[in-house]
Amino acid sequence: MSDIAVAPVLVMPEPLQTIFLYATVVMTALFVLFGAYLGLRLRSSMPILLILAGFCAIPMESVVTFLGHAEHPAIGNIALFRAVDRSIPWHIALGYTVAFGLLNILIWLKVRNGTINMRYVFTACLITVGCYQVGETAGVSTGLWVYLPPQPVWLLHFTAPLPWSFLNAASMIMAAGLIMFLLPYLSGFRRLLIPVLGPVGAFMGHMGAGWPMYNVMNSDAPAWVMQGSGVAAIGLSVLIWWVAGLLMMAGADMLTGKEEAASVRL
Repeated sequence: MSDIAVAPVLVMPEPLQTIFLYATVVMTALFVLFGAYLGLRLRSSMPILLILAGFCAIPMESVVTFLGHAEHPAIGNIALFRAVDRSIPWHIALGYTVAFGLLNILIWLKVRNGTINMRYVFTACLITVGCYQVGETAGVSTGLWVYLPPQPVWLLHFTAPLPWSFLNAASMIMAAGLIMFLLPYLSGFRRLLIPVLGPVGAFMGHMGAGWPMYNVMNSDAPAWVMQGSGVAAIGLSVLIWWVAGLLMMAGADMLTGKEEAASVRL
C-alpha cells in the first residue's frame, strides 16, 4: 500500500522570507554581473548561459520535495510557481541560479583549459555536500522549509537529512557533466540548448540517485528498509559523481582534439 504524505498547512515565516528574498536577489544580481564580466573577458556567452541553466533547473524542486516529503510553507509563500502540491518560492529559485550556476562555471573553466580531472570533480561534490549540510540549517531551524518525518539517515534534525545533500550534489554535477559532454557539439545557435540541458541533467542526477529513497518513502516499507534506501541514495549519488566526471573529461578531450583519449576514458 502506497503512503504518499499529505503536506500539512504551514505558514511561511516573516520577515525571514523577505530577508532571504532580498539577500538572494542581491546575490544573484552580483553573480550575473560577474558572469557578464567573465563572458566579456573571455569573449564567450558561456558564463551567462550556464547561470541561466542553473535557474532553469528549478522545476525539479517541486517534484523532489513532493516525493521526498519536504515542503516550503504554502501560506504567505512568495512563489515563483506552484506544482505537484508544492509552492516554490523565489528565494529558492534564485538560490538554484547561484549554486548551479557557480558550479557550472567552475567546471566549464576546467574543461575549457583541459585540466578537469576526477579528483577535482569529487572535491567539488564533497564541498557541495558540506555547504548544503551547513547552509540548510538556516532554513530548517527557522521553518523556512521543512522535511516531514520519517526521513532516512536524518542525523541532525536542525539541518537536512544526509541523503538530500548528496542528491543535491549529484543533480548539480550531473547537470554540469551533461552540458560539458555535449559542449563540443553546441556551436553557434546550438548553445542556446544549454539552459534546456540544465534541468535535464539535474533531473538525471537527482532521480537517478534518489529513486530507491523516493520509492521506499512512499510505501509502507519498515523503518530499516527506509534507512537502507537513504544509504543506497548516498551510494548512487557517488556513482553519479563518477559518471559526471567521465562525461566532463570526455568533453574536455573532444574540445582539445583528443577524441581517441575520450573514447578510451568512456
